[in-house]
Amino acid sequence: MLKKLAIFGAFAVTSMTAVTPLASAATSYYAGVYPSTSAAVKACNDGISQGRWDGCSYKIRANRGGVELWVYIR
Repeated sequence: MLKKLAIFGAFAVTSMTAVTPLASAATSYYAGVYPSTSAAVKACNDGISQGRWDGCSYKIRANRGGVELWVYIR
């Protein structure tokens, strides 16, 4: 369990770091809660490929479970 949390945390930090330059030039919008990181990443990638947004970040909901998806639109 601890190893899984460490891997997930590292992934989340890396994902958020990757969009930080984009985030500074874009407006963020809440796009829902997903049951897992992989579901949130898939939704992010689908939206980018459809041209609905330019980037994403993720927030772990520690107390309630799930992963929040935040999208960035320029």
